[in-house]
Amino acid sequence: MCDEEKWPVVDAATSDAAAWAASARKTSLVVVTGSDPAFVLAVVKAVRRATSAALAVVAALSSQDRRRALAAGADLALPAGLESGELRFHLVALVRRASETWEPQVRYLQSGPLVIDLWARECALGDRPVHLSPTEYQLLLFLMRHPRQALPTSKIIQRVWRSRAYQGQINAARIAVSRLRAKLGHGADGAPFIRSVRGVGYEFPGPVLEFGDGATKSRGTELGNLRLSAVVLRIADVLRTRPFPEAAQFCVDSVIRTTGGDAGAIFCKTSRDIVLCAESGHPEEFRAFMRGGVPVRGRYVVHALDLAQPTQIDDITRLARMSEAVKIMAAHGFCSYFYVPLLVGGRTWGGLRLASRSRRPFDPAMTTFCSAVGAMLSLTLPDAEAISGPAAVAG
Repeated sequence: MCDEEKWPVVDAATSDAAAWAASARKTSLVVVTGSDPAFVLAVVKAVRRATSAALAVVAALSSQDRRRALAAGADLALPAGLESGELRFHLVALVRRASETWEPQVRYLQSGPLVIDLWARECALGDRPVHLSPTEYQLLLFLMRHPRQALPTSKIIQRVWRSRAYQGQINAARIAVSRLRAKLGHGADGAPFIRSVRGVGYEFPGPVLEFGDGATKSRGTELGNLRLSAVVLRIADVLRTRPFPEAAQFCVDSVIRTTGGDAGAIFCKTSRDIVLCAESGHPEEFRAFMRGGVPVRGRYVVHALDLAQPTQIDDITRLARMSEAVKIMAAHGFCSYFYVPLLVGGRTWGGLRLASRSRRPFDPAMTTFCSAVGAMLSLTLPDAEAISGPAAVAG
């Protein structure tokens, strides 16, 4: 079915891996399968905390366990053993509905100083982070997605608490709104960010702007398009005229210097290992740990090798449980990655990875620049099996 619909697929065997895979990329649909009710419920809860993408459960569960999965955040719960054609129609309809109601390229919601980062699931008032519980986050998100609308309390409970038991949740809704108001305070005009509508429910009264991944100010060196073009042309010339190891190192150095990143690497995937081709800026502890190669296995495949498009990760600490290399990087103050896959014949050869000690997203011009460098690299890559390097990179 996925081949027929031309859906790229990533498999994950644990709740942590599934949550990471869903949050590391623009995800349209998550399907949870299994026969253990506890496992299915744990995955649903973990994934729902990581993404607002459509979530379907297709599992051999009792009707009561399917209801629990729906209450935990699943959008659809189907029994196992459905005819493939019927299952396909269910999932296609779910993806279609999700794409009509929320555009995946949106990353930030902003109203004055209040900003929600949908990818990182974080909230900030100006430069001050606002720490919200999962329920408070979902409540604010729902209200900001429907600005200047008087939303009935029953609808808020249904969408935020995933419950139709309206009367039993009224007090919970009032308490959540009160706590959220206390954390947000008031806007520049002195009015609260959330307004009570007598006899109806609540409203987010301010205008809400939607942004892609370039909503924040750029970091690093500010360069005009002409300067960027000159750097790209210089890299293209080096790739054409110099041996690959030397050209790869030139690419890494140029990317770091141009974007203002703190560390960069080009790595490839052999049949057994992830091998470093060029690097700069990494701590010595990282180099020592990676020396000798990193086996291609487990969770690493989910969060790096399967990424088929440039991906920006603003908080690598979520990866630390899955990768010792990332744990080392995080311990040395690195916070974010930008990853560009290197493809040969439609297959992943390896990747170009930029690391930064800042959580602020890279400017769109910089991510476009890195993607262009990755595209040029992909045209000059040698056979991965012939590559040997002093270290390996995972993450």
